[in-house]
Amino acid sequence: MTESSIGGTHSRAKGLLSRVNLGQYIIYLAFAVTFVLFAVVLDDRGFLTSGNLMNILRQSAIVGVIAVGMTFVIADAEIDLSVGSVAGLVSVVTAMAISHWGILAGIVVGLMVGMLIGLINGSLVAFVKIPSFLVTLAMMGIAFGLAQWVTDSAPQPILKQGYG
Repeated sequence: MTESSIGGTHSRAKGLLSRVNLGQYIIYLAFAVTFVLFAVVLDDRGFLTSGNLMNILRQSAIVGVIAVGMTFVIADAEIDLSVGSVAGLVSVVTAMAISHWGILAGIVVGLMVGMLIGLINGSLVAFVKIPSFLVTLAMMGIAFGLAQWVTDSAPQPILKQGYG
């Protein structure tokens, strides 16, 4: 190879790297580095087993769904402080409904509770013009209190076989 062809290849690679904004992909890089780190450190402890990977996906799916909704709220320059408490209330109500009436009714009841709380929050912010910070701060306490009251502060197991 001639010196000019080596320099040309190097300048093309350098030009490609200068066009790629690594800051745009930092979250993905951090995830990959963390995943590889745990895979190496916990190699013989079952980190890469299919059961563990499915468990990680199951647990992160909930956070992912909530994050998508929060993206829309934040994009509208608002805030929702009640999302964790509402998720807790919906989960215990869903678990109780599944235990009593089955999975389909549990899903419907959980969605209805979540939609009702969202309707209340949205109506107070949009029509009554109360700042979203105050509305969702109040709903955070209300949802948490309702979850504690409905369950009598006890865990709500789902005892139906086949659910999981």
